[in-house]
Amino acid sequence: MKNNKKYDVAILGWWHNSNYGSMLTYYALKKAIENLDYSTLMVNESMGYPNVINCLMMHQE
Repeated sequence: MKNNKKYDVAILGWWHNSNYGSMLTYYALKKAIENLDYSTLMVNESMGYPNVINCLMMHQE
């Protein structure tokens, strides 16, 4: 099943671990953005940020 929904903001982070402060921070950010009437998508980055940076650099070339 394909998800064709579009979001205004994607929040990239690591919150699926035992760091409850991290989870609360991302949740608070999500709620703050939604209070500004933007739709949000929370993306868990399991591969680490260096991989994201490499991916972004490849798209700029």
